[in-house]
Amino acid sequence: MINTKITTRKFNVEHYEKTGEIEYLGEVETTDRQDAIQRAKDMRNELTTIEQFEAIGTYSEVAKKYEISKKTTHAHMMSLRYKKDREEKEMIGPANVEVSANPIASIGEQNGCVVELEESGVGLL
Repeated sequence: MINTKITTRKFNVEHYEKTGEIEYLGEVETTDRQDAIQRAKDMRNELTTIEQFEAIGTYSEVAKKYEISKKTTHAHMMSLRYKKDREEKEMIGPANVEVSANPIASIGEQNGCVVELEESGVGLL
């Protein structure tokens, strides 16, 4: 396994927006990639619902708490939302589907045809 390092540097956003030049602030932080992956896994294991995630605060606050990227926290929130939507759809299920008492006859009458039911199936005359 290759153990790579992640380097993080902060820069002055206001200066960049005014001049287009990057002015670095503070010291360079270097962490092991495997440590960052483990912190992301820890976050996913601890925050299993949207409510738990939102109790901490914004994406930035969650990222700061777990020392991971904001992008990772955003991806996790999207997966939580997808999971919640899927669970809600499963709860609703096919109970809301309307079924006509005689769907074949109503189709035939709408099209101006006569529908004849036979033992083997449906025939149109």
